Amino acid sequence: MHKKLSNNNKNHLDTNSQIWDSIYKSNNSILSFPNEHFVRLFYRNLLDLGPNFLDWGIGSGNNASLMTLLGKNVFGTEVSEYSIKLVHKLYKKQFNKKIQIDHINNNILNFKNNFFDCIVSWQVQCYNDNNTFKNFLNESYRCLKPNGLLVFTLTDPSDIIFENSNKINKNTYICNFQNQKGITLFALEKPIEISKFIQGFSILDIGFFSYELHKKQSKHWVFCLEKKSTI
Repeated sequence: MHKKLSNNNKNHLDTNSQIWDSIYKSNNSILSFPNEHFVRLFYRNLLDLGPNFLDWGIGSGNNASLMTLLGKNVFGTEVSEYSIKLVHKLYKKQFNKKIQIDHINNNILNFKNNFFDCIVSWQVQCYNDNNTFKNFLNESYRCLKPNGLLVFTLTDPSDIIFENSNKINKNTYICNFQNQKGITLFALEKPIEISKFIQGFSILDIGFFSYELHKKQSKHWVFCLEKKSTI
């Protein structure tokens, strides 16, 4: 079921969309290679799933191109129109094919019910608040096939991106980090709190990865959920 967004939700999603468009236009966050942690997870847990995959927050297409190369029928969503143009060029050059990427800034999908075997959202869903994160889960549930998998990450609040951020509500912050100033961020204090949000899903696993560079830490939780065949 689609939910109408409040003006506050729409405003913060519009702001996030505009900032990410600026980031991509300045050639920041243009990634040429798939995330190494995602590569391991894909080979171990996702490779043998059915063909229809959604990359929610496709970015520069680095993870999507890996999935396409390995035989998946990949679709995308993205908040940055500029990023979408980059990925269309990438797919034309690398695969000589088109990829459907929906431009969304409301966390509402344009795909049919029970369409995807797997939805992946890698280092994307921290750019939410409580309500829009719930929209992400609701729409993922709607569009996944029964027993389909939802795999996504959430950034830990001790990550560098939350440094000097302003907490404005439960789980919700305004970012003050470098070129992402003004972006709305979402985080769980403890990963098990995900249980409060995931009606219709069962938890298959919760993982974690991190790295440190120049005494700055990056920390991310990985959630692997399965859509229940019945609630």
